[in-house]
Amino acid sequence: MLKEIHEWYEEDGFSANLTFLEKKLKLIKKNFTQVDRRQSIEKKRNSAIEKYFNELNKTYEEGKKTLNKKPWVQEHFNNTFLKELSVVEAWFNESLEKQSKLKLFDVNFFQSVFYYL
Repeated sequence: MLKEIHEWYEEDGFSANLTFLEKKLKLIKKNFTQVDRRQSIEKKRNSAIEKYFNELNKTYEEGKKTLNKKPWVQEHFNNTFLKELSVVEAWFNESLEKQSKLKLFDVNFFQSVFYYL
């Protein structure tokens, strides 16, 4: 499309009126809208992934702090908290792996998961 518009502009563009030139410009912008949207989604996804990873680590650190302050919760920490955290971490890593297998132009795996973060 760009090549066609370039060729048209080189041959006939000099005689086109402003309205026609604006139509050509809108056509170019319209075709790059999807690229801009993909870039925006990728930035949001990467930011959400980083935020989620940081929150997961923060949750673990807060659990360790609680354990240091309240040693009597050690059984719950070891038998429940760490297991639940490991399930979430495994899901997260599995989701990252699925996302990494997609092509850049595919609908991304995390879009529905992290869209509202």
